[in-house]
Amino acid sequence: MTRPSEPTANVSPLLIGLAWLVVLIPLGWGVWETLVKVGQLF
Repeated sequence: MTRPSEPTANVSPLLIGLAWLVVLIPLGWGVWETLVKVGQLF
């Protein structure tokens, strides 16, 4: 028995890149701040 084909979403690569930036910029800032504070402990 075959599966019905699933619809594919046409998402712009630019939109995907912007979504990753929205995630990675705050994440990178948080990691940086954590490393700076850990450096102050030692």
